[in-house]
Amino acid sequence: MDTTTGEATCTVTYSDVGTHVIDALYSGSPGFDGSTSNAITQTVNQAATTVTLAFSPSAPVFGSPDTITASVSATAPGGGTPTGTVSFYEDGSLVAKVSLSDGNASISALLQAGTRNIKALYAGNTNFTGSSTAASKSVGCTTALSGKRVTGSMTVSSGQSLCLLSKDVIKGA
Repeated sequence: MDTTTGEATCTVTYSDVGTHVIDALYSGSPGFDGSTSNAITQTVNQAATTVTLAFSPSAPVFGSPDTITASVSATAPGGGTPTGTVSFYEDGSLVAKVSLSDGNASISALLQAGTRNIKALYAGNTNFTGSSTAASKSVGCTTALSGKRVTGSMTVSSGQSLCLLSKDVIKGA
């Protein structure tokens, strides 16, 4: 309490969406009677969210698993850590639905070569609105054949990938 103005302030953090009633109670002191303020109503809405995507490795290669992580956070003035699920899509097809843990959801995926469109959709919950984000990711190859005629046998080593990027013709030996 500010002794020069007689005013007291407090900061309240709400953990739930909804309507909350606030009133103040002065218990009194020598020479001053106690009193209670008129109640006021405070409405707390869902916090907006933002979704971001991260890829590991940042330059994915066909045939190697990629970790895709969606991070969901509350947008100011909202606070807290969102809970619920994130749905991951590759080129419009659902790949996985994953529960958030500390605001993050991750999948391990084998992405096809070429440009992939990845979307993460946070469904929202009682306290947080849903949101989504999307990113185009170029998935490369360790070896690519484009417009070449190959005859005979080919060997692709462990940890390597071979991508046929056009109307390649491959004939066995």
